[in-house]
Amino acid sequence: MDNDNMNQINEKTEAETNTPQKEQPEKPAKPKRAKLKHGAAAVIMTIIFVAIAVGLNIAASIMTERFPSMNIDLTAEGLNTLSEQALEIARGIDEKTEIFIMAAEEDSRADRVYSSYGVKYSQVANLADKLKEANSNIEVSYMPPDENPGFINEYADDDLAVGKVLVRTDRRYKVLAISDLYNITQNQETGAYAYYSKVDGALAEALYTVNLDEIPVFAIATGHNELLQGSMEGFKANLAEMSFAVEEFNILTGEIPDAAVLMLPTPSTDYTPEEIDKLREYVSGGEESRTILLTCFPAQGELPNLAAFMEEWSVGRLEGFVSETDANNVVVSDMSFILADKTAEFLPDKTYQYLVSPYSTPLEVLFTSNDGVSVSEMWVSKDSAVISTDANNPDGSVVEGTQGVQTLATMSVKGSGHVAVFGSSFAFVDSYGANSTFGNESFFRDMLTSVTGIAASGITIPQVQTNIVDISAPAGTVMWLGLGVFTIGLPLLILAAGIVIFMKRRHL
Repeated sequence: MDNDNMNQINEKTEAETNTPQKEQPEKPAKPKRAKLKHGAAAVIMTIIFVAIAVGLNIAASIMTERFPSMNIDLTAEGLNTLSEQALEIARGIDEKTEIFIMAAEEDSRADRVYSSYGVKYSQVANLADKLKEANSNIEVSYMPPDENPGFINEYADDDLAVGKVLVRTDRRYKVLAISDLYNITQNQETGAYAYYSKVDGALAEALYTVNLDEIPVFAIATGHNELLQGSMEGFKANLAEMSFAVEEFNILTGEIPDAAVLMLPTPSTDYTPEEIDKLREYVSGGEESRTILLTCFPAQGELPNLAAFMEEWSVGRLEGFVSETDANNVVVSDMSFILADKTAEFLPDKTYQYLVSPYSTPLEVLFTSNDGVSVSEMWVSKDSAVISTDANNPDGSVVEGTQGVQTLATMSVKGSGHVAVFGSSFAFVDSYGANSTFGNESFFRDMLTSVTGIAASGITIPQVQTNIVDISAPAGTVMWLGLGVFTIGLPLLILAAGIVIFMKRRHL
């Protein structure tokens, strides 16, 4: 290649080299205003999200305060849930009824009341809230005694100490003590304590009682060294739960009250003719139902005047004890603690477990119907029972001619008058007459409600043990809360929120 061509090539290369290259346009920087706009939007969304969460929480708190039934009851026995019986009574109240809890509200809800007894007093506040929710006529107030001396002085005779509950209407009031709300027992073998709650039934019974037009009276006669006096406190407590007003009076010196039931609790001395006249006038007077309830005991002695009155109502009292010859028909090793069969015609659909008639006087029905009086057996013994002169040795002391079924209790009726006779006084003592293990308590309730014709509350106040476990809940509730809400629901909600935020942020 010659020099001229070589120079041309070099000049061309140099020219191409010196030719300025076309510059690529730079990406314009995003305005600071846009960045600020997106950042502000994210902050606002966060604030709104937090505000919604806080608002929902506040709304939920307000709703649960306004509607306590929205609160989930996590107790093992449903202690903070009203029974259907309590709800029915609450909904039926049509007059202003006030519940005063004698404690500060914060102390009540924090279980600081009666804390030394080991009870959960917050149940009182929780159930009172739900009673108020059920009926706007029910009001709940907290009255710490040290802050309300004037109110306390209005009820000076009732000793309104911390923890008591007063329920009142314009008609009357009723005070519930700790023994009405809770019961504590100790196992004699292990020393362990069991705590029982009666709050639901106690509040319901108080609401019912203070709203009654009239309180039925259960009169207990004294004045004749009654053997049952002081031995049936549990029976009296059950009467109060049935909304009876229990009154004791001396029949020898006073007049019989205007009572639905008159009890003669095993008198050990005979009645005078004047007192017998009082009994006749009482049981036959008026159009309303009147019932005499008489209890007997073999060691009662001869009571000719009272025996003659019983015979007018077709009931005879025999000597000796009703004893069992079959150990399967007694509740303890003593053969006089016999199990009875019920044959009461006025309670045909009722069944009772373990009706017990200890140390019973044998009774006999003198006639089935005469002069308007009709009589029927309420309790009878098993076929293996006999009448014996020795309660503890029936096999060796059987009274001849008495083998067979023995009458333990009778009911005589004439018009609106009733005479009920029980051969056993022990059937009414606390060990048997107020013990849920036996059927006596339920039978007495049903019998009194039936024969008096009074619509007693019929409220049952079961003792629900509160210290079975520290915390529990029904299996369905645990599954719904544990698995449905906390294990699945909340994580999915958080995950969804995170995905939404991520998708929005990646485009910023």
